[in-house]
Amino acid sequence: MTVKSDFHQGVVTLTLARPERRNAIDDATAAALHEALRAATADDACRAIVLAAEGPVFCAGWDLAEIAAMRATGDRAAVEASFAANRRLLADLAAAPQPTIAAVQGGAMGFGLGLIARCDLALAARGAVVALPEIAHGVVPGIVMLDLLATLPRKVALDWLLSGAPVSAADALAAGLFSRLVDDAALAAETAALAAAIAAHQPAAVRETKALYGTLAAAPPEAAEEEAVRRAVDALLLR
Repeated sequence: MTVKSDFHQGVVTLTLARPERRNAIDDATAAALHEALRAATADDACRAIVLAAEGPVFCAGWDLAEIAAMRATGDRAAVEASFAANRRLLADLAAAPQPTIAAVQGGAMGFGLGLIARCDLALAARGAVVALPEIAHGVVPGIVMLDLLATLPRKVALDWLLSGAPVSAADALAAGLFSRLVDDAALAAETAALAAAIAAHQPAAVRETKALYGTLAAAPPEAAEEEAVRRAVDALLLR
């Protein structure tokens, strides 16, 4: 089992459980994570989703052994199918009606960074680092790049992409990838406390707040203001 799912008091925790491979993602793990995510988002009792990982590393990115196998076969259709599945996983993570929280320890590389970026909130241990090392392996991180466009300033994103160098949790926080830094030993407890606080709120208000934020972020300023007022009034009067 490479992905574990646990439910506790309204919070579903999805845990990458491949520590012997530093939680590197392969097609099987991505499929298992996607299945667990779909089950969580469809559960009316689920009020928040935590994405965590076993071991000292959050996620080493896409499994290099699988990348090598893809190159060896030269099967373009199979590679495109794998990438399409990855896109659907990240899209469904971003579209989850419940707030999603990443709990990041150790390292988060490549696709692991993409998982963090698609979560609504991300807590990082102070000792964590992130990196996009794909360029050193001759890979273009096209899918993750979409997340960087929405998350980071252009020059910061290109620095991360073109250098492939590790970035400290503090610098990633300043760039906007993380929402909070916590002491390494407190990561699990702080994440659980945040998830519990969200789960304790009125579920409809939480979901509507997340949905409205997404709508307003994509709308022109004047339309966003009108939509914000309309939905705030609806929420107040229709409870």
